[in-house]
Amino acid sequence: MHDPWLRGSANRWVPSPQPAGVYQLSVRDLLHENYKAWNIAKVRNLFSKDVTEKIMETSLVSSVREDKVVWEEERNWCYSVKSGYKLAMRYIIGSDKYHVVGNWNGIWKAQAPHKARHLLWRLCRGCLPTRSRLLERRVKCTLNCPVCDEEIEDELHIFFSNESSDIVGRVAMLLWCIWHNLHKLQSNNVSGTTEAYLVRWEKPALDWVKCNVDVAFVSGSGRTSVGLCFRDISGHFMAGMTQWQQTVISSVEGEAWALLLAMEEGRHRGLDRVQFESDSKVLIEAIHMQRRGNSEFLSIVHDILSLMSSFINFEVKFVRRQANLVAHTLDRATNSWANFHRFENIPFCIEHLILNEMHLATGWSQMLKQVAIAAVLHVLKVIWLARNGIRFNNGKISIHVAKIKALAAIQLSAQLIVSSPKADEQPILQLLAATTSTAVTPSTVTKIVMWCTPSIGWMKVNTDGSVNSSSAACGGLFCDYMANFRGGYAQKISTLSVLHAEIMALILAMELAHSKNWFHLWLESDSMNALHAFEDMNVVQWDLRNRWSNCMHLGLTLKWSHIFREGNACADKLASLGHACPQLRWWSSLPPTLRDDFLQDKLGFPQYRTT
Repeated sequence: MHDPWLRGSANRWVPSPQPAGVYQLSVRDLLHENYKAWNIAKVRNLFSKDVTEKIMETSLVSSVREDKVVWEEERNWCYSVKSGYKLAMRYIIGSDKYHVVGNWNGIWKAQAPHKARHLLWRLCRGCLPTRSRLLERRVKCTLNCPVCDEEIEDELHIFFSNESSDIVGRVAMLLWCIWHNLHKLQSNNVSGTTEAYLVRWEKPALDWVKCNVDVAFVSGSGRTSVGLCFRDISGHFMAGMTQWQQTVISSVEGEAWALLLAMEEGRHRGLDRVQFESDSKVLIEAIHMQRRGNSEFLSIVHDILSLMSSFINFEVKFVRRQANLVAHTLDRATNSWANFHRFENIPFCIEHLILNEMHLATGWSQMLKQVAIAAVLHVLKVIWLARNGIRFNNGKISIHVAKIKALAAIQLSAQLIVSSPKADEQPILQLLAATTSTAVTPSTVTKIVMWCTPSIGWMKVNTDGSVNSSSAACGGLFCDYMANFRGGYAQKISTLSVLHAEIMALILAMELAHSKNWFHLWLESDSMNALHAFEDMNVVQWDLRNRWSNCMHLGLTLKWSHIFREGNACADKLASLGHACPQLRWWSSLPPTLRDDFLQDKLGFPQYRTT
């Protein structure tokens, strides 16, 4: 009875000391012998009143079972690896020790194959099996890079410092070209430099208005013209003003005069929070330093400071001319109007500039952002696969293969993004080989179509038929379990029937496989009707039925499958070549016209079928 067996309030143990002279008393001794119930008289004699009440409140179950360990994460109380993993992950994510700060969901939401996203995650977390990482985990290996055999192989060396890996430099150059052209297009050909792109008009803060000011001196006319433009937090045009005077003044005096006119216009319009921008650094420094003097320039600066003291939310800021293009263009168009003109609607001469600056201030569309992320993922994956090919297969990936692999992967990722680009982003997406004519609607179903390699010991042949207005042809190509090209064929046929051409392609495939002792054959076609011939011979036309029957008795082990046309491009092109082949033609080496499509299939690129 000294053991804790009785609980009271707040789930605490109730002490129940054993009475004097009573030894080795158990709970069983407090029950009746014939049935399961408390012996009230005995309990009252042995325990105090408070303890007796707690004992009486304890209900007794009819059946007695042995205690056992249960797992609360499952409904059946039994442990499973899945629930254990979930519990561990909840602990890791909630623990400060294991939690890694960062927006990791941005990686997993990228429109790229999971293996590409996983590669980037491993790169960010330091989990790539580079030789330096393997040595840290007590794996015996050399530290030298297998490509250059000079420096230590770590993540930085593989992706950015490997001088011997030509593909790294080429892919980096590809990204630079995309980035350079992106800047050039978005800056509306204002300047071709990256610096010009970075200097751009910026939106004002919330509840503020921005006013850009500039002055122009028309040579030969003796005029000094001013242009200014007020814009809201979204960059939209609010108001504008132009003014010119038939006097010749210095440049800094003209800039100061323009800024003073802009402040007076802001006061006239009842604006109390205005940020004025000018491309005159001398003027802005004189205002910030509150310079005083007797010159005409400093007299205007004094008037500006006096006005700013009355309107404490008037600010002045220096910007480069590239960020002041609207005011710069407006003051040069001043001669088109009277010497003083106010604008309530946006003038035509600056409309395209304002729209372009609004676009730059807004940033990329969601589609372009996702395509850019996918491009980075695919380029990193190309570099990693190039490194693995050198290390494990002792072979370098060619520049042509790398270019096709990266650009095709980017294009396929862009097709999965459910959004639309901005109008002026179409040229940028074309540079990425990610042209999309229309956005994918929610009702559209996209299927992944992939060409698969056969098993070891099998030969795979993809077949297709081609029919035009004047002739018909068929063709196909054989590949082994390593996805190597083993041969292709094509032939022109007389019957203008699509089904006839498809079945003839299958017949030629079986006959050629038998002649080359390829007895385990996997036939793949994009015609379901032709493949039904393996199950029902009546599908075969009468003039091919005898030849088909002979193929069924060649002793070949056959299997067949259907593939959509998007994954059967090589066979389709071979069938098209067959229109120029009156006799059966055999290719021992890959035809040049099939090179790009064949490499995409060999490298495991998925194709997408939208229905």
